[in-house]
Amino acid sequence: MFDALVIGAGLAGLTTATRLAESGCDVALIARGAGGFGVCQGTLDILGYAPERVARPLDEIPPFAARNPDHPYAVIGPKAVATGAAWLIDTLGPDLLAGDPAANITLPTAVGALRPTAVAPPSMAAGDVEQGRAMAIVGFSQLKDFSPELCAANLERIPTPVGRTMTARPYRVDLPARWPSANGPADCSALAYARSIDDPGFRGQVAAAIAEVIADEEVVGLPAMLGLEDHQAWRSLAEDLGREVFEIPLIPPACPGFDGVRP
Repeated sequence: MFDALVIGAGLAGLTTATRLAESGCDVALIARGAGGFGVCQGTLDILGYAPERVARPLDEIPPFAARNPDHPYAVIGPKAVATGAAWLIDTLGPDLLAGDPAANITLPTAVGALRPTAVAPPSMAAGDVEQGRAMAIVGFSQLKDFSPELCAANLERIPTPVGRTMTARPYRVDLPARWPSANGPADCSALAYARSIDDPGFRGQVAAAIAEVIADEEVVGLPAMLGLEDHQAWRSLAEDLGREVFEIPLIPPACPGFDGVRP
C-alpha cells in the first residue's frame, strides 16, 4: 500500500510526488500522457510585472502581495518562493534549468516581444536582451510556426529595459526536418526538428546552412527546437557556428517543456 497517491504529471504533480518521495514516503503517481509540460515554455516566471516590469521579483513580492491580498504570493511569501525555485533548479540540474530567483532577465518571444523571467533553460540565456548584443534571428522555410522577420522587426522596435535599442536581423534557411510523420512524409514541426537535431549529422547540416546566410552578429536566435533528448545539442551547434546561440520559445507543443519532464 502506498503512503500517498498523486494524480497528474504536471509541474505540481511531479513536484509533490518527488518531495514526498524525498521525505521517505512510498508514492504512486498516476497520469495520462506527459501532463501540461508540452504547453509551457520551459521557464520559471516568478513576478514579471506588478504592473510595471519587475527587475527583482523576490523584493517586489511583499508590496505586490499587500496590494493583492488574495494572490497566492500573499499566502506563501517570498521566502517560500525562493526555496521552491532553488529546489527545482537543484533537482533538474544545470543542463535543464539555471538562473537566479531574485533577478529577472529579459528574453524575446516568438513575435519579438520582451518577457521577464527569473529561471530558464541555459539554452535561452544568451538571448537576454539586456546584454545589448546584435542578434541574428534565424528561421526555417519549412517551419510555419516562426517568422524571423516578424520577431526581428519587433525586437528592433521595442526599447530594452535598460534603454538600449536592439539590432536584430532576420534570416531563413531552407532545410526540412528529417523526422517522418506516421503518414510517411516529413513533418516539419518544431518537435520533428528537435528530434532531427538530436542527430549529430543533421545538426552539422543545420550549422552549415546557418553559417552560409548570417552576417557578423554576436549571437544567433533560433526557434526552441535545439534537441529533445540531447540536452547539449544547442552547445554543439554553438561550437560549430563559433558564436553563442539561444532558443526562442514557440507556441505549443513546446520542446523545452517536454525537456523538463526528464531530469
